[in-house]
Amino acid sequence: MPTSARRRAEARPDVGPTQRARTATRHEGELTALLLAVSSGSAIASLTAECAEPLARALQEPTITCVCLCLEHDDGGSQLRPVTERRSGALLPGHAALVAAVVGGRLDGVTIRLRPDGMSTGAVSAVAAALLAGAGRRVCWGARELLLFMLRRCGVRAADGFRCWRLRDLTIADWLLEPDRPSRQFCEVLSELGAQSGTAARDAALSRQEQLAADLRQLAQLDTAMAQRLRTAGLLALFELVETPLATVLAAMEAHGVQVDVARLHAAAAACQRQLRCLEAAAQRAAGTVFSLSSSAQLRRLLYDELRLDARSGVSVPLTERGLKSTSEQALQRLLAAHPLPGLVIQHRRLLKFKSTYVEGVLAQVRGGGVFPQWLQTAAATGRVQAAAPNLQSVPKRPLALTTDGGDTDDRSAVLARSPFVARSGHTLLSMDFCQMELRLLAHLSRDACLMAAIRDAPSGDIFRQLAALWTGVPADAIDDAQRERTKRLVYAAMYGAGRHRLAEVLQCEPQQAQRALDSFLAQCPAIGAFSSQVVAECRRAGLVSSLLGRRRRVAAIMSSQHLARSQAERQAVNFVIQGSAADLCKLVMVAVAEAAPNVPLLAQLHDELLWEVPQGRLGEFRALVERQVGRLDALLAAAGHRQPLLVPLPVSIAAGVCWAHMEPLPPADRA
Repeated sequence: MPTSARRRAEARPDVGPTQRARTATRHEGELTALLLAVSSGSAIASLTAECAEPLARALQEPTITCVCLCLEHDDGGSQLRPVTERRSGALLPGHAALVAAVVGGRLDGVTIRLRPDGMSTGAVSAVAAALLAGAGRRVCWGARELLLFMLRRCGVRAADGFRCWRLRDLTIADWLLEPDRPSRQFCEVLSELGAQSGTAARDAALSRQEQLAADLRQLAQLDTAMAQRLRTAGLLALFELVETPLATVLAAMEAHGVQVDVARLHAAAAACQRQLRCLEAAAQRAAGTVFSLSSSAQLRRLLYDELRLDARSGVSVPLTERGLKSTSEQALQRLLAAHPLPGLVIQHRRLLKFKSTYVEGVLAQVRGGGVFPQWLQTAAATGRVQAAAPNLQSVPKRPLALTTDGGDTDDRSAVLARSPFVARSGHTLLSMDFCQMELRLLAHLSRDACLMAAIRDAPSGDIFRQLAALWTGVPADAIDDAQRERTKRLVYAAMYGAGRHRLAEVLQCEPQQAQRALDSFLAQCPAIGAFSSQVVAECRRAGLVSSLLGRRRRVAAIMSSQHLARSQAERQAVNFVIQGSAADLCKLVMVAVAEAAPNVPLLAQLHDELLWEVPQGRLGEFRALVERQVGRLDALLAAAGHRQPLLVPLPVSIAAGVCWAHMEPLPPADRA
């Protein structure tokens, strides 16, 4: 040992076994004092730094059966009984504490308050980690907000928790049981399930601390009652094995965020503004007068009174609720051939929306060089995750293709909506996209021979070109792009039950022609129609439909006497089976990859596409890991309760790049 190090060691006070034993004894005494504080009448005991270590150890005791957690807000309310309406995800530093009630073991009946302020990071993180993982169930009401508080304020790392944090969020359980029902308060659900033991008079007499401690004990009872309901509905495995671990993944995504190149956003805003001025000038030249493109009244007068475009071209346009001729995009589309003005107005509106949503809207959300989208687990009845603030799922992949007549500036490259989203230094973005996921699921669910043959004969090629060949009897290499596109639209119309009028709009033909084309396609692929009919019949019988993993949705209107409502419900039923199953598969992969590679953050979930941020030296290794997890989908499904293997392959395309707008496809691993 160097002399200086030896001198420092000799100068330190005794830290040997005797001193450590004394420290442990003192800390155990602090924990005992904490227990006494609760037993002597304090409803909630505030945690001190001295008892953090023994408390963390005590939380690992195998006799603990349940730990119930919630956030207490500075206004006196909590997640269980909010005093004021809070915006989703509104967490202000220093404005909340974590409260936990323990059931079973030496800590039975103890309710503890953990305030991160004023305690060392090590003490806070040790207790927080023990509260999240250990013996017994961990139950909460709103895992997203609670996990964000712990990740941002308590020093815990999501990478340490993907394999062991299992917060049973009862708001998710309630949503699984009735996914179309608006979210409910804790007390509503408690009352409905009969888990409430107190009376209104007794509740009114309790202090806020006493009420919170009582509510947390009720949360444990509610978990037992809710688990029984989930088991009866066949949803318990989905809740425990998919949705519960997914909550940690989504919270980690929000906490990590996505880096943004703010300079690119400002450049895009300037480019959009220049092109908007160009379009305004071109529109006014085409109209022969100065007018405001944002004024529907002025535009209506120009189109229909002065230029008389509908009358001159023999086109009828839709009317507004007030009986006025519409200036909507649908109306303008009908007038495109009659005059340049409608097309310029459409371009101006699209660019204005692009600028306000994907440029200014993102800029407004930037904090510390990045955006931190909310990934909402219970917002969609289909089970799809939804993004907000900003909604990365709606950011278009293609550049906005706008032109002006006479403008000599082309700024399209500056308005790639995905361009500002970049990887952090030393990292690369890697995306994985399921190829035609819903179409392949339709083949699995319907077992249609034609569709399965097209998938089999085009393992790495173009399924829609192959389907067009099977449908028309023309060799696949002779199918042109127009035939392929027509077939693609027919497939999705058949999948989602589009009516002939809607299909006619998509195919740009008469409704009778659209119906004949659809009938011809369904005659070639009869099991698709049979599958839809089977889903509708089962929904009428049971009142609900289910996905691969048992995710379910009630469709009450399926029995409606009104044709329009019943037809919409029938489409909704078929859509749910396909989209709900796609959500199941994507969530399985999200959880599996997070558990297998906890230190590689998932940045975004774009329905059938996932986006990670990978250390540059690990790109090949991580890409192989993702492909392995996708290859294990049958095993993942079986573990979650679906024993039947998928009848068709689910290939993925993988791309990488430092900027989301410029991702380069990676060749399959066997050719890399």
